[in-house]
Amino acid sequence: MKKTLIASVLALASGAAMAQGSNAGALPRTDSTLPPASDVYTEPAPPVTVVIPGPAPVQPVMSDDSKFASMDANANGSLSKTEVGINSELVTRFRSLDRNSDGKLSRNEYGMRNVDTSGGR
Repeated sequence: MKKTLIASVLALASGAAMAQGSNAGALPRTDSTLPPASDVYTEPAPPVTVVIPGPAPVQPVMSDDSKFASMDANANGSLSKTEVGINSELVTRFRSLDRNSDGKLSRNEYGMRNVDTSGGR
């Protein structure tokens, strides 16, 4: 009896599928308000503009000669303790940089401020 019932259900299902023709097994369309896919207009995507920032402007490095000249207020070619007063590091190291102990820094003495005289690494 089960075999007969299953066979009857299958026959009904296959008959219904055959009656639908080529759309057998397809779900019926329920929303008739949608236009066919070929009639749908889609707006093209707007163009994309890629902005690549340029390199940061290079700040000119002041040379030792320029730094020395900017501190040498009286333009005598040497720096007194008063003239280096704007640079706290030079005020602190003035005595050790003044190799000949004349109370002023020559251009050569000023240039030695970044040299490690202790022989360390």
